[in-house]
Amino acid sequence: MAKENEKNLKELRTGLFKISTEKLYLTDSEDFTPKYENIIYSNGSSTLNTGNDFFIDFLTLPGIVVNGERIVSVNRIMMNSENAKILAEQILNNLKINNLKRLQENDTSLNK
Repeated sequence: MAKENEKNLKELRTGLFKISTEKLYLTDSEDFTPKYENIIYSNGSSTLNTGNDFFIDFLTLPGIVVNGERIVSVNRIMMNSENAKILAEQILNNLKINNLKRLQENDTSLNK
């Protein structure tokens, strides 16, 4: 135990220690209230990834023509790959739920 404490003290003195950020962003949804800064309508999107980061561009088409040039409003979201994966899973799950609801509604209307 004394050797371990000595090693920890040495690491602190030399700056060689780990800081875990694993739980830094974990929170209960009751701990915050969302404040929506912008709500936009998007009917187009594109994605780009750089390996570690994902960029999702939300476009409002067809845009407007100014001085002969089409200007399209774009809102960009940047996130790390782990959060992009979570977002993709949430979107896919919601699409599956919506498709199941539509199938059930169609099935119910056909059985009338």
